[in-house]
Amino acid sequence: MRKGILRVATGLALLAGLYTGPAAAAELKVLCAEALRPAVEELAPAFEKSAGHKLSIQYDTAENIEKKVAAEDPIDVAILTKAQVDKLVRVAKLVGGSTANLASKGPDLVFVGASPPYSEQALAAKAFIDFLAAPANKAVYKAKGMEPAERPAS
Repeated sequence: MRKGILRVATGLALLAGLYTGPAAAAELKVLCAEALRPAVEELAPAFEKSAGHKLSIQYDTAENIEKKVAAEDPIDVAILTKAQVDKLVRVAKLVGGSTANLASKGPDLVFVGASPPYSEQALAAKAFIDFLAAPANKAVYKAKGMEPAERPAS
């Protein structure tokens, strides 16, 4: 009996030593095109609450964001036009498999989220991009005067 209790206690001690607690929340640095600001401002708090990650979002023109991504500014997510994302993927400044179409303003202005290869929070960044592209969020884009994306970017 004493050996059984000792084994159980030893097993519990080993398990307790392996437990490191819940995964640490990431703080994502996001650069977002000003045109998507209304939708992202509405969706960001819901992502933070559901995922437990903190977002630090800077809004700017798509052109300035493209320059920052090309210069490898320390960011985790960039939200730009499809043409800019495609260009930055070709020169390996954004990861092609991380992209998702989000919304459009007319046929030639499609916005895409993507993550750079140097992001230290790649999984959390992809989770945010997928959250923004989720079908459940289509109504937000429509309410803000945009057309939600119908297909993924990759």
